[in-house]
Amino acid sequence: WYRASRKLACHTQRLWRGFKGRSQYRQLFEMNSLPDPTDQRNFDFWERCQYEAHPPKKELGIYAEYNLGGTPRSWKERSVKWGGVFFRDVTFYANTFTKRATWTKPR
Repeated sequence: WYRASRKLACHTQRLWRGFKGRSQYRQLFEMNSLPDPTDQRNFDFWERCQYEAHPPKKELGIYAEYNLGGTPRSWKERSVKWGGVFFRDVTFYANTFTKRATWTKPR
């Protein structure tokens, strides 16, 4: 009984660490490949991303958390890149008043 529970715990942790590692890699990849959201010249690009990713995943005060590839509507959609371009687990945050985007989670 004890050995089975330890094996299950180790296997679960391995799956979780792999998932989080791939998720963090995708976040960093998109942060390096997409235009800087703090630069005013890229405002139109990020405003279009907010429109295409609508509705927001959740609201944090005046900030909204969006999935870069939009909110998936089924489990099958979760594993597919949106339009073949963006991963769905990459998130960004946008001010709901000014529409300014940022990668970091606001406090």
